[in-house]
Amino acid sequence: MIPGCKEVTNIGLGYLSEGLKGQTSLQDLKFGFYTCSQITNKGMQSFSHSLKTMASLHNINLDFTMCEEIRDGALQHIGEGLKKVVSLQNINLNFFECNKITSKGLRHLAQGLENQTSLKYLDIDFSQCEKITDSGLQSFSENFKNLISLQDITLKFSNCEKISNQGLFYLSEGLKVLKSFRKITFDLSNCNKITDVGLSHTCEIFKGLSFLEKLALDFSSCEKMTDAGIRSFMEGLSDVASLKDFNISLQRCPLITDNGLISITELLKKFDSLQQVNLCFDRCQEISDVGMQYIGEALKELFTLQKLDLSFFECKSLTDAGMNYLSEGLKTLRSLQTINCNFRYCKQITTSGEGRVREALKRLVPLQQVNVKFV
Repeated sequence: MIPGCKEVTNIGLGYLSEGLKGQTSLQDLKFGFYTCSQITNKGMQSFSHSLKTMASLHNINLDFTMCEEIRDGALQHIGEGLKKVVSLQNINLNFFECNKITSKGLRHLAQGLENQTSLKYLDIDFSQCEKITDSGLQSFSENFKNLISLQDITLKFSNCEKISNQGLFYLSEGLKVLKSFRKITFDLSNCNKITDVGLSHTCEIFKGLSFLEKLALDFSSCEKMTDAGIRSFMEGLSDVASLKDFNISLQRCPLITDNGLISITELLKKFDSLQQVNLCFDRCQEISDVGMQYIGEALKELFTLQKLDLSFFECKSLTDAGMNYLSEGLKTLRSLQTINCNFRYCKQITTSGEGRVREALKRLVPLQQVNVKFV
């Protein structure tokens, strides 16, 4: 790791690259260039040359967080280097807030993924790369079809505000042909152009994924999403039978009401091996005690649940009645080991409602970690 070393330049990266050339037996490569603002496309060109010689490389992890001079050319060089390494099993690339990257850069990088038939794990972060558009997702996704061994994918496009429903269509077209997924994580928070139509496109990805074990979705501040979109999305998960970990964030989605939450809880009851659940509805003002009632009922059927995270920060319609419903469900969680709940600034919840929740948790013998906030 070379975090925050603003004096590191292309010359230094060139020296590093020379030392890496010919490392034909190297299997793991990890470098962090966090905020190294003098590294440019030219430096990545020399790095790419050394990457091409690493014939046995299995794992690559490169972090360019806030490297402000990383542009499309750098991704082109990385893509060209990856083309020559066909033994990769794990690719982790972080371009968080490299805001000079455009859709053209995604197309270059995707060419390096095209023939990675042994790849099992892919994690790429383009959060706050604000110039990325739907056309970038189109060219990026077109190269997924050969990733036949891919089991775990994480794609982050938070605050890429130019991505719309059409971009999710392209993404789903690229991913729906792959049927080996065990874990899927998508972060599309603050992509305000995405609507229910985009959600319906992503449903295509999950058809036939009977072995999917973990699903994490962040649609925070996607303000145009509604209950209807959540309902159709949940119905699209009908083929998923072995889910163990479900995580969804819809915080600051003002059109989501109890009905959207009900659609989620009804689906969760169908998974008989669920171990972890994380639901975040912070500042969703239309969530009320009715939603808590359905959460409580769902918990009564989640016999294998080990970890529960609930966040309803500043949901001002919640009252003590909602906490009563929740506490009735909590009492039944005989396998629960960890719970995190956030009901801060829910001003209608009093010490009575808080007391009911805490009393229910005291009855759970296996419980090891409790973090419950009301104030």
